Amino acid sequence: GTNFRLTFSKRKVITRNKDPHLCPIRRLHMDLPFNEGGYLQLRAMAPDLIGQVMARYPPGQEADDLRLSLQAYLDDAMLVRFLRARDWDVQKAASMLSNTLLWRASDRPDLIT
Repeated sequence: GTNFRLTFSKRKVITRNKDPHLCPIRRLHMDLPFNEGGYLQLRAMAPDLIGQVMARYPPGQEADDLRLSLQAYLDDAMLVRFLRARDWDVQKAASMLSNTLLWRASDRPDLIT
């Protein structure tokens, strides 16, 4: 059998590989320019970025809830969004992400109902 499907766009035909060994985000964004090395770098930096934010808060249940909230926010798709927003520049994406995490920690938009 075939291991791909074709998606049609106005400009070109895009082949999407369904290889299970590809990075899950790479499979989702096959039609976009992708820097998998940059994604892996930012993914490795994410726990340190969360740790820098958490260092500003005293230990306790509220801090634990905040850590879980920030970890849930940083899923693979979100990391790719930050990289795409900064043209795949890992340092710029990390800086933007750090500022966003600080804002999310101080304003807690996840608690708005």
